[in-house]
Amino acid sequence: KNDQAHKYLIDVLQGSDDITAQIIICRAIATAHDEYAGLDESNLVPTAFIDPLFKAIFSNSKELSLWASRALVKCRNGVDDKLSAVVTDARQTPDHRLAAMRALQLIPGKQSVLTLARLLDDENPNISRQAAVAISKTLYLPTSLDIEDFKRRCLPVLLMADEETILRWQWERKTQQLQYAKQQLKQASENTDNWRQRFLAAETEKFKALKT
Repeated sequence: KNDQAHKYLIDVLQGSDDITAQIIICRAIATAHDEYAGLDESNLVPTAFIDPLFKAIFSNSKELSLWASRALVKCRNGVDDKLSAVVTDARQTPDHRLAAMRALQLIPGKQSVLTLARLLDDENPNISRQAAVAISKTLYLPTSLDIEDFKRRCLPVLLMADEETILRWQWERKTQQLQYAKQQLKQASENTDNWRQRFLAAETEKFKALKT
């Protein structure tokens, strides 16, 4: 790790007026491939980036706010509480709350799920609507969320479950969805090959007919 480089990037996030440079930094952090980025609480980037990234969430630039929220997911430890405070604070702008929500839905664990569940009754209809979408994503549900059914059947179970149980559920659901997506891609590829072969065969027959 290059501490001097980190300091430079943090300085740009905190003190620069160059929105483009800040977006580039946030996007680089958010999209960086990390092989050990599993469902755990390990920091994926230094904690020194947390406060500068939170500052960026409150930018007037929607693009910077979006990428900063996604970058925060790579920080993990210490982020859950901060994001929860933003998304549940009605004094924040809807755009800033939604940016924080997009990050929170990507962080596995009980706190994220329960915070999003609280937002189902938010006075802002867009916030409550997006909270339902976020819950579906963080729990890897295959269909859109039936809010009343979730409150009646799922929420009591989540409230009683411990952190490990919820993490295991999320990991298993994520694995199942990835396997299903791979199967769908494989099937689509096979279908494409079949259609290509049929097309080539038909064109070959046409060519032969023209020669006779």
